[in-house]
Amino acid sequence: MPIPHDIVYLVCSFAIGDDYSQYLSIMQVNHEWAEIACRMLYCNPRLQNYVAFCGFVRTVTKANGILPYAEYVRALDTAAVNKYDLRRRLIKLIACCHGLISLSLGYQPASVELDFFAQVKQHCPRLQTLQLPDIEKCIFMQEWNFSGFKRLRTVHLIAAPIGPSSITSLPKRVKVVRLERVAFDNLYLERLLKTHPYIQEIEITNCKDISKFPGLAYASSLQSLTISGRTIDDSTLKDIWSLRHTFIKCDFRDTCITDETLIAISNSSVTMNELYLNDCSGITIEGARALLLATPPPELIDITGCMQISPVQAEYLENKSPSGTKIIARKKMSFFVNNIFD
Repeated sequence: MPIPHDIVYLVCSFAIGDDYSQYLSIMQVNHEWAEIACRMLYCNPRLQNYVAFCGFVRTVTKANGILPYAEYVRALDTAAVNKYDLRRRLIKLIACCHGLISLSLGYQPASVELDFFAQVKQHCPRLQTLQLPDIEKCIFMQEWNFSGFKRLRTVHLIAAPIGPSSITSLPKRVKVVRLERVAFDNLYLERLLKTHPYIQEIEITNCKDISKFPGLAYASSLQSLTISGRTIDDSTLKDIWSLRHTFIKCDFRDTCITDETLIAISNSSVTMNELYLNDCSGITIEGARALLLATPPPELIDITGCMQISPVQAEYLENKSPSGTKIIARKKMSFFVNNIFD
């Protein structure tokens, strides 16, 4: 009597483990077990070095392979090997992996050219997550069109000189937008939020041209808001507190905000379940106390790295909180190093 397929899959999962050390043993059982093992291995391959990447490309693109390896590939992350010139091999790989759902190109621009993106648009219609590397020198990205990615739901752009037409060409149902060191200003942000009402998470990191946040009133689906960078201060965020909105998570770490923002939060109609204020050196215990007076207050407040609030003060404030708000103020390594040398 044959073993049910779901039982075989479960056995293979335990046998292979996280390190894939028993991968070859599973391959030797029979054809069915070998196929299940290959699906696990090739679904999200671990490309740790250039030799492994070349071997992976050779196997997946082989015309007469024992198994259809290219059909198993769902996620591809080249961050570990993208410092090499992978253009030819990447294009060859993309042309075979039509079921690709997630593509991450790391932080190096070596493999990014216009013909590569043309291949991605042509051969990866199911792509849902796209992370583009530091492509500041790629001028063609100014007017690059995302409209071919109908299923795209997550976009992560790093140092990309995105133009207004590129922003509006994102699929209407995109849910997650992450922008890091992107040439992105207030007008682009407002246009993005107006034309994409289904955005649930937006993350803006070190985008120096952002001075305020217009258009949030149109983002009725927004659940998570992350804004970080030393150019962000109280005046940058003040438009947010005039809204009536509920966030699951707000993250303002490593910004120049002060107690003024925390008092504004407590007096606003904006509610949030989690608030992260890591490394905000302008925040004091008075601002943290004001947060607890909000209606309702956040369920979790992280003030790790806020130099004007000690862990002892944070613990006292947590114990006095009538709503049971959890306050995190972990010691950083610098505290331990100072203690050693003192």
